[in-house]
Amino acid sequence: MAKDETSATKTDATNTGNAAESKPEPKLLSPQEELERGLNFISMASRTKEISYVQRTMRALPYLRRNITLKALSNSLSSIRPKDSQYSQLKTLLEKHLESNSIQDEMEVEESDPLKSPEPIKNGLAFSEDVIITLKGITGPVTDLMLARIYYYCSLFYELNGKLADIRPTLLSLLTFSTIKHDYETQANVLNLLLRNYLHHKLYDQAQKLSNRSTFPEQASNAQLARYMYYVGFIKVLRLDYTEAHKYVEDSIRKVPADDHTAGFQQAAMKLLVVIELLLGQIPKRSIFRQKYLRSALEPYFNLTQTVRVGELSQFQKVVEKYKANFEQDNLYNLILRLHHNVIRAGIRSISQAYSAISFKDISIKLDLNSEEDAQYIVAKAIRDGVIDATINYEGNYIQTNENLDIYSTSQPQEMFDQRIQFCLKLYSDSVKAMRYPENENSEALASAAEAREHEAKLAKDIIEDEAVDDMDDLDSP
Repeated sequence: MAKDETSATKTDATNTGNAAESKPEPKLLSPQEELERGLNFISMASRTKEISYVQRTMRALPYLRRNITLKALSNSLSSIRPKDSQYSQLKTLLEKHLESNSIQDEMEVEESDPLKSPEPIKNGLAFSEDVIITLKGITGPVTDLMLARIYYYCSLFYELNGKLADIRPTLLSLLTFSTIKHDYETQANVLNLLLRNYLHHKLYDQAQKLSNRSTFPEQASNAQLARYMYYVGFIKVLRLDYTEAHKYVEDSIRKVPADDHTAGFQQAAMKLLVVIELLLGQIPKRSIFRQKYLRSALEPYFNLTQTVRVGELSQFQKVVEKYKANFEQDNLYNLILRLHHNVIRAGIRSISQAYSAISFKDISIKLDLNSEEDAQYIVAKAIRDGVIDATINYEGNYIQTNENLDIYSTSQPQEMFDQRIQFCLKLYSDSVKAMRYPENENSEALASAAEAREHEAKLAKDIIEDEAVDDMDDLDSP
């Protein structure tokens, strides 16, 4: 009998321990609850000057944007009592905008993207113009993150309405204002919006001047830094600086997590990276084209890579013509046309590896060139650029390939090792800079130890609740 009681006691203790170890899954809040929670966070941030509360609110925007209803938005808006006159004007503007929409309060958000409908886009543009006027002059550590996101959506509405050039003067003045006020998040966001604006209208000279004369703030978020590096890489590849462009685009991809929220940015950045590597004479790894979020989007670029790798000029032209619409939509068609010479060089490299000696007539036939003279000029340039190691016999009208040297007798391994060391050192430096230190280190201490412990416990609880939410949603379209 005693044994049975002991066993039962142990079983109960084990079950109790397992129940204590298994934590219940966090409950997903409704859109209205999430919105009110965000408003409370903003209120706490205003009192404590702790911007981490605002960052949590910003991370909830993707969920709110897809699920919020006008009824929930109106209910939450009615509970706000702003003290500042500018925020009161903004609240009035929001209420007026909501009333102008003839949508029933009980209607849920449709599954289709509302930005594809022309009427919401038109209303959004008018609302954005009023918001920009109302928010002029507002600044502060708590409001900076919110204002930066507001300006992003305003610029998006201008772009969707085909009036992106109209917002450029406003963005330029905002960049100057945010730089003077040390509003780092708004400065980084507006700088990216201006670069996108210039690239959209093919004003490449202005974009290059802006990137050269501006300094991207180190305090800005990783999302904005990834965008900035992508735009700078795009500008540099247009200016034939392929090595630097490859570095910037590759770093921008490394700073973005691979998930559903960043799939659009990953695809755009990887397309550009593939083209840059092809322009550099490199062949992208096959594993790139097998990734989950890139497989279907990179199919045209995979076929393009295959033709460049084998050096088939006729096949390259067929692929370019077949996927011309895709390349133009990605704004990479003009860069891909530059690969014509790379295809020829790849063909010459393949020929030199297959033949110890070959005539220019055979080269012109294999590469589908117009004449033997063209083949001779192209081979001479390939030898000068170091593409192949060969000599030209003008009397016999053929080329003689030299024996391959051991790569370890050259400086190439040392250069590759140096590149890896530089990347590791830069990664270490960025990690140190990204470490977050107490913002109120020099301010007065909390009133008591109990209050300090309560503040830290509440902060830790909020961080744990939000660690599953991603803040990279705005990178869906670079």
